[in-house]
Parts: sequence; C-alpha cells; structure tokens
Amino acid sequence: MSDTSSAAAKTASTGGMTLFGATPRSIMANLATRGDLALALGVMAIIVVLILPLPAFLLDFSLAISITFSV
Repeated sequence: MSDTSSAAAKTASTGGMTLFGATPRSIMANLATRGDLALALGVMAIIVVLILPLPAFLLDFSLAISITFSV
C-alpha cells in the first residue's frame, strides 16, 4: 500500500503527467542527448505525414509555420 501512495505522491509532485515514470521534460532531455534517436523519430514523423492524409487546415497551418520559420 505504501508503494501506491508514494507513486501517487511522486506523480503529484512532478506536475501530474508521467509516462512510465518519466516526465515530458525528462523525455525531451533524453532526446536532446541522444541525437540518433531524435533523428530516427524525426524521419518517422516525416514518413507518417507523407503517408497519412491530413486535413486542409492542418496543411495550411504547417505551411504557415514553415514560411514563418524560413523568414
């Protein structure tokens, strides 16, 4: 019973959302130190975007973001 209460206390103290005990900040920090993993995930994301049909508003938004970053 103490394991459950300590896990709940840890989740509450870290801001709530955890993924298998890792916070989103620690996941991003891990990706920053592992460039090969970040590159692989980026390539996979590009392939998914190319294959899956995206709604028109999402395409427009991503195009606007791309133009904004290029300027």
